Amino acid sequence: WLRVEVPATIEYLIGKLTKVELTSIRQYLKLKGVSTLKKEELVHIICKELLGRSQEIFAEFDEEVYHLVKFTVDQGGWTDVSSLTIEQILYLRDRGILFPGIVDGRKALVMASEFVESFQRADGPELYEIIQQNTNWVRLIQGLLYYYGVLTPEQLTEELLKRETIDVGDIQRFARVLELVQRYYGAYQAFDGGLAHLAVSNPDDLQKELERKGELSFYPFTTEQLVRAGITGYLDKDEAFLRFSTFLTDKVRVS
Repeated sequence: WLRVEVPATIEYLIGKLTKVELTSIRQYLKLKGVSTLKKEELVHIICKELLGRSQEIFAEFDEEVYHLVKFTVDQGGWTDVSSLTIEQILYLRDRGILFPGIVDGRKALVMASEFVESFQRADGPELYEIIQQNTNWVRLIQGLLYYYGVLTPEQLTEELLKRETIDVGDIQRFARVLELVQRYYGAYQAFDGGLAHLAVSNPDDLQKELERKGELSFYPFTTEQLVRAGITGYLDKDEAFLRFSTFLTDKVRVS
């Protein structure tokens, strides 16, 4: 953690990062042909790209990240980090949103003054409608994995289309939200067959077993049930859980 002066510009904050740390941001931005540049040149390009894409970056937030950023903006561009994990801090840093540093002797997250101004311009009903949709996706993804364990990309897309929560124009943003679910919330693990809940110890074996029992269809949870199950810390002990347990017991022989 390096000492940071506030308010801070984007070039100042990006310039404090190592070349390895810059690589994470470069990969997020999908910048090509810049890996051989000197650090000063790379910093300049990254800053320009981040500022040019700030509206797109804000549109990747769910409600938790949105409220964190809004609170930071309201606090003058920095806040403490007591409630965040290192993985969450790195996720935010790699998007150029918030940078870890020492401010007034305390560990803090600092937002570039240019991003503060950009967020203030973008914040409003239109952005918040997108934030709410992203939040719904986050909870649906977590809820689907909570109940089903593993999902192929095709199954995930089918479930979202069936529930009319996504269209073709949303695919790129949805892919970013998937990364939010994995990196910020640590809510799933990726494997060759798709996505798996963290509680699944061997996703490949479970996927093969489900494919072997191909005649079985997913239990028809409602969207509301899945969204509720997608809330962090949720534990289903209600009637739906009992019905699903009975369904599994009746249909699947556990060896």
